[in-house]
Amino acid sequence: MWLSLKILFCITFVLWWVFYHYEHKAQPEVFGNCWQALAWTVTRYLDNLDGVVDKYPVTIIGKIVAVMLSIVAIGIVAIPAGLIGSGLTEAINEEKKENHLKELLNRLKKSFRRKQCRYTKYRTVPQLVSIVDIQAKQCIDTNDIIEAVKESKDFRLRNLATAQPLGSVVNDRLVVEHFPINTPYGCKVDRGSNVTIVSTSSVSEAGIGNFSWYLALYGGFNYVSKEVEVNPDEPFSYYNIADENGDPNIASFLGDIKAMQRSGKNWVVMLLSASGAEEPTYPSQLHWIHGAKRGDSGFADPNITVRDTVAYDNLYKACETMAQEKFGYKSDRQEYHSGSGKMNIGRHVDGGKGEVNAFTLRMAFEVTVWDDRRIAIAKEMALLMSRHLAGKELEESNDWKVKGIGYEM
Repeated sequence: MWLSLKILFCITFVLWWVFYHYEHKAQPEVFGNCWQALAWTVTRYLDNLDGVVDKYPVTIIGKIVAVMLSIVAIGIVAIPAGLIGSGLTEAINEEKKENHLKELLNRLKKSFRRKQCRYTKYRTVPQLVSIVDIQAKQCIDTNDIIEAVKESKDFRLRNLATAQPLGSVVNDRLVVEHFPINTPYGCKVDRGSNVTIVSTSSVSEAGIGNFSWYLALYGGFNYVSKEVEVNPDEPFSYYNIADENGDPNIASFLGDIKAMQRSGKNWVVMLLSASGAEEPTYPSQLHWIHGAKRGDSGFADPNITVRDTVAYDNLYKACETMAQEKFGYKSDRQEYHSGSGKMNIGRHVDGGKGEVNAFTLRMAFEVTVWDDRRIAIAKEMALLMSRHLAGKELEESNDWKVKGIGYEM
């Protein structure tokens, strides 16, 4: 600023001296002394105060100086005023955009008002809501929906074509998914349980986060979920935690799982999806994995991640019977998937506080997304896990029937 003022002073001084030199000779009665010329020069910047600029130059040089002073005046008055006006307009537009975005997000959240499940009578957050439904109910343009999702922290877009198995007739269907978030990697809830439900792929697999959330809620279990992708161009699951992925959130993800463990017996249950866009369908829909090689359903392998094989086996048999008799789904153990890899997360969750048992339950999208009984399935699984892993019977809570919008943590 001071440099600009110095330059302005120098320019004014030179133009004043030139103007006085020529105009004093041409019309001494008008510009009789240097102060009259200086007053005239400065007044060109100040919009003709006191009528001084009614006196006009008569020489060519004087007129040129007058033009130059007018140009300088534009530079020091008009341009800054224009910039200020432009900046003010930009600020107003930005504020309007922010207010519009807030309004869009509020309307978008209303599409995730908890609805009553007809099988359990519990109220749950809609798992996935189609863009067409949001348009119809909230009267929001598609571009506005996408912009709101892009700018939000707890919404994302999904294409349900990824939830259809390999070889099926794939139909693109764009939906919005709402998810809970309270950590840099996603979500954690410590309920003081010896059972922790871990969703390693909520960010990349449609619906699994919602299913896992309610399984943990109904069972009173701890909950940890990956909801944030550090590099959207190269997404990966925390199910395998290779260091080369370079995700700074892996350490806190694992740290939170370990911190929730108690002395005594702990269970870490990883939930994933199966039979999606890059997988075929299998004869069974619920795949149980305890760290052995594919095809090895026994417990002789010393590298398995389950220590209390009796409790695990009893849970498996109880869930197998429940899924078959109540919902028509079949189960398998280690038949189609392997959990023997060294970087499998189940091998890295021991917090050193007690015995840690880790196993994976992969469920077909048919169960977690397309079946409208999925909340009832989650409740039944929670009941059996509570009985066999936590050693207590499930207690229903009135909070599960409360109206509201979104997740409560």
